[in-house]
Amino acid sequence: MARYIFILILALFLLLVYNGCRVDIIEPNNPAGNKNSPVKEGKENYFKIAINADRLTTEMNFDTYFSSEQNMISLKVNDKQSGSCTLKIISTENKVLYSTIIEISEINVRQRINQGIPNKVRLICDNFTGKIKLELNKSYF
Repeated sequence: MARYIFILILALFLLLVYNGCRVDIIEPNNPAGNKNSPVKEGKENYFKIAINADRLTTEMNFDTYFSSEQNMISLKVNDKQSGSCTLKIISTENKVLYSTIIEISEINVRQRINQGIPNKVRLICDNFTGKIKLELNKSYF
């Protein structure tokens, strides 16, 4: 009987130690991950990028894989502290489908894009500090 009680107490102790030492894992699409390293996800008719920028000055270009002209953009910016960032979505014909300059601290945009097929996403950051999350996907409406 004492042996079973000992095993039970040991199992509870190990469970408490395991849960107490557990490090929370940051999800891949969470912009709270590594600073200045974009987390990107892309597949046919879907593109998503999140970046937690800290005084970032760079130009980033990402290919997208779209076949639809009817698309939806969702752009969220928060915790912006400094600098600016220009976002452009460019079509297969090198036409700018969407463009914005991020200069304010909170942005929450959801908008249709239907003038062409998205081919590239370009982010041009100038000493930008803040969190950006962009999602572009095919619109079914």
